[in-house]
Amino acid sequence: MQQLWQSPACLEHRLNIPKPLMYQPELKMLWQTGVPGIMLSELQDQTTLFIKSMENVGRQLGILHQVSLVDCRQRHDQKFNHQELTKVANLLSKFNAPARNKIVPLITRLSQLLPLDPSGQEVTLHGDLHPKNILIDGNRVYLIDLDNIGIGSPLQDVSSFIAALLNLKLMSSISSPLAKQSIKVFILAYRESVPWAINDLHLRRHIAKALIVERIFRSFTRLKAGRMEIIENLAQQAEMLLYDNFIPAWLSTGDCYG
Repeated sequence: MQQLWQSPACLEHRLNIPKPLMYQPELKMLWQTGVPGIMLSELQDQTTLFIKSMENVGRQLGILHQVSLVDCRQRHDQKFNHQELTKVANLLSKFNAPARNKIVPLITRLSQLLPLDPSGQEVTLHGDLHPKNILIDGNRVYLIDLDNIGIGSPLQDVSSFIAALLNLKLMSSISSPLAKQSIKVFILAYRESVPWAINDLHLRRHIAKALIVERIFRSFTRLKAGRMEIIENLAQQAEMLLYDNFIPAWLSTGDCYG
């Protein structure tokens, strides 16, 4: 966090994160300054602001991804992805979970496809990007809760955020049109903020993985109201992204590469 805070992106006020104050190793606690804003997840009823915020989130993520860290132990690499997929498979083996017969083959297929992003592109990752870890203060976006910061493919963060938006749609927290428009605006803004291309096929694989190891896994482990009911739909979404040849309208910006 000190490296991030002292980076040119933060010093020039382009990257917005909380300022780290001190770390208590005995408690594994990082103290930071408070930052203003409302969680993005609380703006779903304000359609115009929600969509506008997607543009700012895409740009802010692009800035984070271009910050270089000298020392970062957490690597979101092929080994990490394999461990994440194995974790879900092991959980499913312990009980007769909803959609288990559909999820297990998806995990097997994703494991066979590793690495999901063979380009080798590595960036500084947020590591847990979803609407509750983003604060909106007018036109300014703050990225918070960077506990899982690491190094890996930029598609890891991009897909995590898209999977979170799809999850909100399936939970009926946001409408389907709002989710689709938000994803398109987010991807386009991100693409315009970074010098590398987004490979559509690789992105779809990463989203399928995020739906399984993040959204489906959390549905099992956190047991919040309504989550178990959407597991089948999450699995269907992952299956579509992994096997169908067409590009979903909500994923296409007209400039993605496949």
